[in-house]
Amino acid sequence: MYVSATEVQNNFGKYLKLCKIENVIITRNGKKQALLLYFP
Repeated sequence: MYVSATEVQNNFGKYLKLCKIENVIITRNGKKQALLLYFP
């Protein structure tokens, strides 16, 4: 799943939960910047 940095900033808790299901790739200006993944 690709999500903008602004969207993650505004809804961080939501994406922490979603990363348990699938990896979340954070983009800035349309370019991949970071990967949010689940750590058990």
